[in-house]
Amino acid sequence: FYYISIKKRGRRNKQLSIMMLRQSATLFVLLAYFEATKATIANDEVSCRIVTLLPFSAKSEEFFRYQSPEQSRISFSYVAAAQLAMDHFNARNASISPNLDQDLAQNCPLQLTSHQVFDTNYVATTATRRLIDSMMYSSSCTPEPPCALLGPVGSHVAHGVQTVATAMGTSQVVFGEEDDDLHSSESSAVGLMLTATQRAQVMTGFLQRPGFERDFLLVSHTVETTPLTQALTEIGPSQDLQVLPFFDKEPGDETTEYRSGLLDDYKRTGIKTIFFNHHDASDLAAYAPLLEEKGMLTDEYLYIFSHEAFALDNIEATVGHYAPDSPLDKFLRGGMVFDRLDGFRRLQTSSTDESEDVFEQTSETGGDAFINSWKSLGPKFVQRINDLQPLSQDHPSYTEIPDDYFQTTTPAQYSSYVYDSVMAIGLGGCQQLATTGESRRRLQEEGGDLHIEGMKQISFRGASGQVAFAEGTNVLDPIHSTIGVFNIRPSNSTQNDENRTAEAALLAEWTKHGGWINVDGTTFVYRDGSTTPPSRKREVLETNYLSTSSKVFGYILFCTCWLLGLSGIVLIHLFRNDTAIKASQPVFLQLLSFGSVIMGTTILTFSFDEGGGWSQRQLEVACISTPWFFFVGQLMVFSALFTKLWRLDRVLQFRRRAVSVWDVMAPLTILFGVGLVILIAWTVVDPYTWNRELIQMIPAETYGECESNHFWAFFGPLMSLIVIAELATAFFALKTSDVPDGVNDTNSVMYTLGAHLQAWSIGVPILAVLGNTNADATFFGRALLIFVFSVSCTLLTVHTKVYQAYLARVNPHSKRKDGRVRISGLASAPSSMVGHASTYVRSSMDRSSNVNGTESMSIKAATRGSLSSDPTERNESKQFDLEEFPALSQSQGNIVKIQEAASENPKPDGLITGYAEQNLDQKNDDHLENSNAIQHSEEFSGKQDLRFI
Repeated sequence: FYYISIKKRGRRNKQLSIMMLRQSATLFVLLAYFEATKATIANDEVSCRIVTLLPFSAKSEEFFRYQSPEQSRISFSYVAAAQLAMDHFNARNASISPNLDQDLAQNCPLQLTSHQVFDTNYVATTATRRLIDSMMYSSSCTPEPPCALLGPVGSHVAHGVQTVATAMGTSQVVFGEEDDDLHSSESSAVGLMLTATQRAQVMTGFLQRPGFERDFLLVSHTVETTPLTQALTEIGPSQDLQVLPFFDKEPGDETTEYRSGLLDDYKRTGIKTIFFNHHDASDLAAYAPLLEEKGMLTDEYLYIFSHEAFALDNIEATVGHYAPDSPLDKFLRGGMVFDRLDGFRRLQTSSTDESEDVFEQTSETGGDAFINSWKSLGPKFVQRINDLQPLSQDHPSYTEIPDDYFQTTTPAQYSSYVYDSVMAIGLGGCQQLATTGESRRRLQEEGGDLHIEGMKQISFRGASGQVAFAEGTNVLDPIHSTIGVFNIRPSNSTQNDENRTAEAALLAEWTKHGGWINVDGTTFVYRDGSTTPPSRKREVLETNYLSTSSKVFGYILFCTCWLLGLSGIVLIHLFRNDTAIKASQPVFLQLLSFGSVIMGTTILTFSFDEGGGWSQRQLEVACISTPWFFFVGQLMVFSALFTKLWRLDRVLQFRRRAVSVWDVMAPLTILFGVGLVILIAWTVVDPYTWNRELIQMIPAETYGECESNHFWAFFGPLMSLIVIAELATAFFALKTSDVPDGVNDTNSVMYTLGAHLQAWSIGVPILAVLGNTNADATFFGRALLIFVFSVSCTLLTVHTKVYQAYLARVNPHSKRKDGRVRISGLASAPSSMVGHASTYVRSSMDRSSNVNGTESMSIKAATRGSLSSDPTERNESKQFDLEEFPALSQSQGNIVKIQEAASENPKPDGLITGYAEQNLDQKNDDHLENSNAIQHSEEFSGKQDLRFI
């Protein structure tokens, strides 16, 4: 079992594996002997033996958190706190924990004993061997596992010991390691600390406090600190904090060149807030000169240090002394450390005097109960602690504490959690005994499971505060935890050589209920000595701003679109009385030109970014206006074309009434109305916003563009309207294609539609491939796409008509005047009805003025190859008297050309249709009311009439 656990951690040393197999064999024999002799244990002996595993020395200094004397001081403090808790529990002394006065503790026969404190050497195999050896030290001289295990310190050591403790049925209480895997619900270990996930939530919450918000956090971590780094990476985005982790090698594998290259990567990210999540304090001294060499110790950088590498209760022992303004001094100055607070440390929160030492306070002055009990311990207790020291006198790290140790030495950090861990073991055992009604035999049979279940059910007030385990977990409920944030500042005291160390000032405390609470009279002091935090933004090496040449190119395209559109409007007005313009319905040509101008304005709206000095608000306004200009322009262009052709088609139906502009405005109004409703909904519900996001971490590269969360929900319907308008335009363009060139626009409309189709089919895939890889290339593609849309409408539809009108003015005799034209629609008639007939009309007008100033017009129509099958009716000429149609005589110089002749039906109910085009003077209205259609529909009774509308 132990071999498998080690294998998962990647250690496959053959010699180590053999040693572990030997230990496993020994453990198996001892457990078998324990099972055989367990029945002899008296049921009335209710005691719980606790084994303590702590590092008093280290096999290798590189794995040691502190120097040996300092580590011994900390371990002595932990042993003293554990022994004090055992004494208080056994005596039911409620001076620190009021719960010892309650019935659960008073009626409990359980007593805590401790005969062993073992040195782990900060090595997992050593700690495991010590735990197995502890089975030989039972009070009854019978090998038996301990009731509970306290410690060890170090995540890798705790993981190794956990496997053996589980096999032995021993509950393990860890007070210093924040490892989510170590305290899973299936394990036999509980912890009086925050998990990595809980600590990450607290850290990200502080880093996003108002006025201090960080956008990015770079985390440099090692193998041991990976759990916290993973938690930060997962939780950061939910707090709007982007976390970028960097793995650092094991200390033994690092070289100066490696660290230098790693810092180059850090700098290329552009992130100014960096968390050095390292256990080893020596890493800080190694990185400091390299950071200064890379220019990363300037005022714009903010560094956060791990609580493992920065011992807040004895900073001098971890970072040593250094010269003022040295690289290490600059590195630490203005830094930040997050750590749990002991109960006695929290008293400093309410103190306005930063120089006041909590250790000097007493119960009469509001001192902490744990500190008061600590200071009351005398020489006998000191001797007891010295006797428990696991090191021999000839060991290099051997030391003893003096008689006045408890009166002169402040408890080490986490000492209050050690006290509460022992208290949890005792109260947890009482809880389980009270629940099951069993005694010592039950304790031994169930082992760690009994204590784990009992501890999960209790809640008590201890030295660190309220202690209760979160539901469904083996860790302390964060609702009762207190986290402090400390500001690293230069110490005021110096040595004879003027070297100094650092000090930590508590700035704020975090609780689950109250959140972050500032300490009165304290402010965060940054590296430059000010209280203003560095900029939250990262330094981006590539911003993908639009280049000046791209913007100039966009301006040129924009001005070209406006020039062609506005000139089209003006020229249509100047040539409005010319035949070519009049027949093409100038009001719609001007509407088309105006739509192309609006569409071309879209180029201007996306021609700016932060590189041009535009603010976020200005860019958002430009983003919102972009779909408005584009879709309003598109709808206006194709609505004008469609309405223009539809009006022409209705005129060709030869009804007995004029077809005005307002008669065909309904489709245009509907398209515009629906489009405006969608655009308004888009603007209100999910407006386009400007967003600049990180697209590459190393080197840091960003890309800015307009975004909408539900883009396709609005873009799709708007594009559907445009497609509908284009299809309708194409349909009527084809339907009216047999109308004379002077009137129809089939060619120009189809060319325009073809240009748009090609632009969509070529431009969209290119833009999709470009994506956000290059801002200039994407801008060129978008601008050219809009340019083609806008210019194709004006050049192919409007300016061609203006050019025809201009040619007619320059060379008025170039137009054919023989009046002989083909008959529209006849070629498409079914062969069964038409046969091989060909028909044309020759017309002439005889003018004669009457007394009313009207004109008398006559048309001679000759039909050759008539549709009639009666030979007597073929080649028959008919005379139509037009005096009864005064509509033709309302203006001077009317010239009527009948372009479609009546098709004679052999049946008396035949239909004769035709089309007439007029050249009108300036007095006539410029609408199609003055273009006359011919319609005849009545039975043949010896006379046929032509009706003009």
